[in-house]
Amino acid sequence: AMKAFRAVVDKFPEQKEIVKKAKEMLAGIESDPDSHSSTLETGATLETMRPVSIAILGFDGADPEITRAMPELMTSRLSGARLIKLVDRKKISQVLDELSLSMSGHVDSASAIKIGRMIGAQVMLTGSVIKLGEHRIINARLINVETTQVKAVEARGNVDEDILLLVDVLSDKVLNLL
Repeated sequence: AMKAFRAVVDKFPEQKEIVKKAKEMLAGIESDPDSHSSTLETGATLETMRPVSIAILGFDGADPEITRAMPELMTSRLSGARLIKLVDRKKISQVLDELSLSMSGHVDSASAIKIGRMIGAQVMLTGSVIKLGEHRIINARLINVETTQVKAVEARGNVDEDILLLVDVLSDKVLNLL
C-alpha cells in the first residue's frame, strides 16, 4: 500500500503543495509505522466499520458525452474504497424503469430518496457538469436516504483540462464526506 501511495504522489509533481504534504505524511508513516493505526477519530477501526451502500445516478449538464460518462467514471473511482459498497447499475436501471425515470439527467432529492429506499442504498450520488466560460465545474450531491440530508462537493478546472483529473479530485472529495 505504501508503494502504491508513493507512486501516486510521485505521479503528480505539479501539485506541489499537495505532494509536499503527502510526502510528509508518508515519511512519518514509514519512520514509525506502529504510530499510524487504522483507527478513525471515532475510535472505530476500519475493520469494524460497515460499508456505506451508495447508488450512483445520472449527472446533468450541457455536454452529453461527459454527463453520460460521469456515473461510470465515478463508479470506477469509488469501487476500490474499503468503506463503500456500490449498488449495481443494472439494479438502479430496473428501478428507474419502473418509475419511468432516466439513468441520465436530473433526479430531484425526493425521487433519489425514493429510489434509494427501493434499492436498499443508504446514500444516493448525483450531480452536474457545468461550463462557465473557460471553466468546468463538476458537482456531486450525496443524499442520505434515511435522514434526507444533502451534502455537496465540487471539482473545478479549465475546459481544456483532462476531465479525468477533475473526476479524481471529485471522487476524493466524495470519499472525504463519507
